[in-house]
Parts: sequence; C-alpha cells; structure tokens
Amino acid sequence: MEAPRDQTFNNAVKLLGEAIVPGASLLLSGKIVSGSVHLIVGSWARVALGPVGLALVIANSYSESTTGKSILKHFSKVANDLQSSDAASPSDAAPPSDAASPSDATPLPDATSQRDEPTPQGSEA
Repeated sequence: MEAPRDQTFNNAVKLLGEAIVPGASLLLSGKIVSGSVHLIVGSWARVALGPVGLALVIANSYSESTTGKSILKHFSKVANDLQSSDAASPSDAAPPSDAASPSDATPLPDATSQRDEPTPQGSEA
C-alpha cells in the first residue's frame, strides 16, 4: 500500500513545482526537452494570454507528466466518446413503458373530413 501514497506525494510535489515554474513536473519526471519547451511556451503564454494561457500550459505539462497524455488528447478522447454515445443514443433510447403507443392515441380528424363534401354534378338544382 506504500506505492499509491508515494505516487500521490510525487504528484503533489509536481503540482507545487508547476505553481513555481511551468514545465516543472516534466523536468522532475526526467523529460528535460519537453519540460524546457513547456517552460518557454509557458513564459510566452503568460505574456501573450495572461494567467489563462499560463494555466493551460501548466495543466498540459502536469497532465503529460502524470498520465503521459496531453490535455488535447484527453479532450479529444472525451469528444470522441461523446460523439459515439450520441450516435448510439437514438437507437438505444426507447420510450418509457408507461407511455402511450401511437395505436392507443385518439385519432385526430384529418383536414379532408372537415371540408364540405362536393355535391355530385348531376344533382344540382
């Protein structure tokens, strides 16, 4: 049971490092090139986009360090899962069992039954 506790501690240290320097979690994981790129991009993002840009770079760095996938891969997987569930849901969605079926419904009068019937041509007075 010591391994999950160690992993949690390592992730906490990585997250604290990210608060100080963007890319710190990757640098701590030994991914020097990727961590350095995140450090440079994080600095540019802070200047160009402000705190939101910096937060995105930090989140991406932490995600890559802990899961091995970037944020974009996580979100594209979620989007693909949603698309596949949306495509499957119309065929899976059955009406509730207590709902009235179309044969139980009272038929509505159609437009032709409301019109006056034309008189036969030979019976006009």
